[in-house]
Amino acid sequence: MSVAAWRSIKGQPEDAPVPKIRRYLGARQKGYALTGCHGCRYHASVLYKNEVYLFGGQQGSQVFLNDLWVLNAETQTWKELTLPNGPGPRCGHSASIVGNKMYVFGGVANKVTNKEMWILDLGNPSKRIVLGSLLCH
Repeated sequence: MSVAAWRSIKGQPEDAPVPKIRRYLGARQKGYALTGCHGCRYHASVLYKNEVYLFGGQQGSQVFLNDLWVLNAETQTWKELTLPNGPGPRCGHSASIVGNKMYVFGGVANKVTNKEMWILDLGNPSKRIVLGSLLCH
């Protein structure tokens, strides 16, 4: 019987997710170590093929994020995806994979709960597109 153990992902700190707020402040500003998502919490993540997609979240008490990061599980390297027309900043949302699509639902930003469902087509890496949103009642 094997025992599971945590291990650090190589590729940190230079290419680890740095939420937008840290980029605005200067990621290497005194007091901030580049060791990961810098307190990013309440994000959603999904596994698709050999990649982990991490979307959104909250940093501190008032900063809501809409970054989309991908961790390649084989190379253990991070990459930020910037796609037009995506969901706004949020935390506390959920995400699922169905087929080759990533579904992101709900979340909260600035004390406002949203009921949107966003769909991202992951099927063709060179043509990742946001398919749009649905308002759920």
